[in-house]
Amino acid sequence: MSNTPVTCAVADLGSNTFHLMIAEVEGTKFTVIDKIRYPVKLAEGFDNQKKLTSEAMQRGFDILEMYGQRLQDFHPSFVKIVGTNALRRAKNSQDFVSKATDIVGYPVEVISGYEEARLIYLGVARSIESDGKNRLLIDIGGGSSELVIGKDFDPVDMESLDVGCLSTTVDFFPKGEITKESMHKAVIATGLKIQPFVKAMKKIGWDHAIGSAGTIIAIASVLERKGWASGEISFTALDKLRKELVREGRFKGEDYPDISQDRANAFAGGAAVLYGLMKNLDIDTIIPCDGGLREGMLLDLSGKIEHEDIRDTAILQFARDYKYDEQQSERVFNAAAYIFKMAYKGLGLKKGSSEGYLRWASSVFEIGLAISHSKHHKHSAYLVKHTDLPGFTREEQQNLRIIVEGHRKSFPIKEIEILPQSERYLVTALCVIFRLAVLFCRSRNDVPLKDLDFKSDKGRLDLIFPTGWLEQNPLTEADLLMEQQAIKCSDWKLKLVTK
Repeated sequence: MSNTPVTCAVADLGSNTFHLMIAEVEGTKFTVIDKIRYPVKLAEGFDNQKKLTSEAMQRGFDILEMYGQRLQDFHPSFVKIVGTNALRRAKNSQDFVSKATDIVGYPVEVISGYEEARLIYLGVARSIESDGKNRLLIDIGGGSSELVIGKDFDPVDMESLDVGCLSTTVDFFPKGEITKESMHKAVIATGLKIQPFVKAMKKIGWDHAIGSAGTIIAIASVLERKGWASGEISFTALDKLRKELVREGRFKGEDYPDISQDRANAFAGGAAVLYGLMKNLDIDTIIPCDGGLREGMLLDLSGKIEHEDIRDTAILQFARDYKYDEQQSERVFNAAAYIFKMAYKGLGLKKGSSEGYLRWASSVFEIGLAISHSKHHKHSAYLVKHTDLPGFTREEQQNLRIIVEGHRKSFPIKEIEILPQSERYLVTALCVIFRLAVLFCRSRNDVPLKDLDFKSDKGRLDLIFPTGWLEQNPLTEADLLMEQQAIKCSDWKLKLVTK
């Protein structure tokens, strides 16, 4: 582990608020240097087609311009920007992400609810003393709520519910008015979201419950000001608050100057969600705690800087679950890594993340054989697409799925063409490299690729063989000739040359 501190920046583009945190990171320790938050309220900006309106997107772009100024000169490896529930839901999410990336100058990636839950738990766990007991973490965001049962630093069960403080406020308290009926409907809506998971969560069990993020901290603050609690949130005290909100008809945010205006506007929704969760899960008390998504992102980023990438662990476990052929996986990766090493400069690729895709694909490209040999590449891709893989963003998982599906048969040009422009060349190049690696390893024997030479340029790869090599390997030659035809649809050229 390096002892040299690194300045890192993380931003989460939430359904209610955009947050930026800059910190000096040293291993698993970090010191916060700067925090910037702006209420953007993306969750209020959906039209009837479940798309973000141009006005909502512009609010986000305006903030990202300021973030871009603050992040000038940061190395891309030390910056992570993620979108959460609102961007998961929006049908035009990719339009927002593409422009946002251009504006801020760093990749903006949308993470799954599962990944959001993992990062939140990671960020909270660092601030709590390990006791070897199961604990339940609840985090109520603007558009979703994450629930994690974990022990020490390890999550055991994770769920992400499409119900949050802002989305609930928009749906049930749109003008800030709270009635007995609207509060009841909001609580019922939360119950409908959590009920499918209650039995399984209770079976796992937990010793105590903790809560993170601004909604829970704000509720705890209000309860303490009223003298109904002293730091914790009891179900009894929360029930008193719920009844008071109904009686008064609105949340009087002006009485609580320590609660920001945007937080006050979504307070009723947050209280309804928390009440619904505690009621359905039979939680008596929740202890608010520090930490959350951004802290988890910093720790995750620190791990990648120190070459401790959770994605590698997740893929390896995923492959083992489907009893992958470890020797073939290693064989294919060695071939892919060699081709990449010889060709990446000419192809204009960067080391690091590109090699990661080849490593991950090598582990999982054959897991579909557990379902059927016929179309196993499609089965493998389906499993990659629909499995929650810790550490992966939605874009990374989509890229990996295409590389896996495209390792044989037709070249996946249609899937590549719907990717963001910034990803198309990379995924095409990695598909070409990976297809060749699988082709060379078809006999499931080690292939002496060092006898071959490679020349490359953007969109072109020349394979240079020793005299007689192709004649001695007629099956490989036939496969390569077919591969020349297969990749034509991508406008790439594969040339076979004999010395």
